[in-house]
Amino acid sequence: PQLLKRLGFDIIELYSEPLADFPNHLPDPEDPYMIQDLSNKVKEVGADIGLAFDADADRFGSVDETGAIVPIDHILLLLSKDILSRHQGNKILFDVKCSHLLTDLIPTFGGIPLMHRTGHAPIKHTLQQDSSIMLGGEVSGHIYHCENYYRMDDGIYTAVKMLDLLSSSQGKYSELFAFIPHTIMTPELKLPCSDSIKHLVVQSLTEYFSAKYPTITLDGVRITFSETSWALIRASNTAPYLTLRVEADSVEQIISIKNILADQLEKHETITDRLDRAVVTSHTGKLGWV
Repeated sequence: PQLLKRLGFDIIELYSEPLADFPNHLPDPEDPYMIQDLSNKVKEVGADIGLAFDADADRFGSVDETGAIVPIDHILLLLSKDILSRHQGNKILFDVKCSHLLTDLIPTFGGIPLMHRTGHAPIKHTLQQDSSIMLGGEVSGHIYHCENYYRMDDGIYTAVKMLDLLSSSQGKYSELFAFIPHTIMTPELKLPCSDSIKHLVVQSLTEYFSAKYPTITLDGVRITFSETSWALIRASNTAPYLTLRVEADSVEQIISIKNILADQLEKHETITDRLDRAVVTSHTGKLGWV
């Protein structure tokens, strides 16, 4: 808050006092449930934008002036369009959980899309090895800045970049993303699965889906169902669960794909949760959204 005030912004603080027991909610800017208070506050006070961070502020999230959550994929697209206007022909790195829109739109901005395995350490390694990468990002909210910065992730720096773009536009925050086609994406879905078995489960699912659909096996298995619909199943790098995400053009397609995934996932008794087969997402899983 002190930095943003020094930059001239009118700041309304929400849960900004450091409290190690997190009495209000976990500081996870990726989880729509966790930033609902921010969304409500933006609508209550008529703010132009809401900013969210995790506990050490290396991850970023935001809501627009209506309280709607802005997907990190869209943040990456906006930043990519801006950076590539000055650095044509360079690469934009994004993790395997990101929307297909990055692959589709980055070339139209004059850049080269680079899909990458998820993970703070491997992404930082790649950024240090490849100087042609001008921006990196993960669905989790890590945005890695390479233009006039240290080729590292920084949630506060990301917030200032977004505020700079908003201030320069003379429009509303939501209007900055008007160029992005509409798709429907689930948040990150987490199904508990023990560390001892999770990679074997993903290997089995990879073999099954790769025999039936085009797949990318860069990190788990990303299954292509059509030009605009896909699903990902991967093992978490840091905890005993599987990560899933689905994107499509309609609610019906999302639910159909979730059911295809569920048919196979439910064959593995070691996965101790189930996808909600009836809706895009429900906040009923042991670890959040299913």
